[in-house]
Amino acid sequence: MVNYRLISLALTNMRRCNIYDGHLHILQQKTGYKLALPLELESPVIGQTLGEVIEQGPGRDFLLGDREVHAFSLSIGFRIARNRALPDAWEYPPSFHEQRSLSERIYRKMNIDTQRLLGHRNPAMTSKYNNDRGLDWNRLTL
Repeated sequence: MVNYRLISLALTNMRRCNIYDGHLHILQQKTGYKLALPLELESPVIGQTLGEVIEQGPGRDFLLGDREVHAFSLSIGFRIARNRALPDAWEYPPSFHEQRSLSERIYRKMNIDTQRLLGHRNPAMTSKYNNDRGLDWNRLTL
């Protein structure tokens, strides 16, 4: 079960005032971990930088809108959008939180320090995110 309160503190509280020195500054409420993500960090999947994604955001103060969004609403909104975009794509559809695991696998392939990116003190925790949940075939190489 996803802890909606922790997602809320991490994502729904992000504000434009947390962007300075070319970075989005994030303070994780659960651990106190401080992370500054460079705005030029690019996702190869969507072909945009973090800065470009933020520019497209609707909020003038909060990144997700003009007021803080409740985490439960964010999760429900994701589920509605996912089901409309790909109504019959999965037997077990991914949750909002599953994006974090997908991001870890994408950025690991780019040789980015995903332990630092995810704010984990222990590499074993990061390795849990590097799990494709049985989606890919395990190939024997000769």
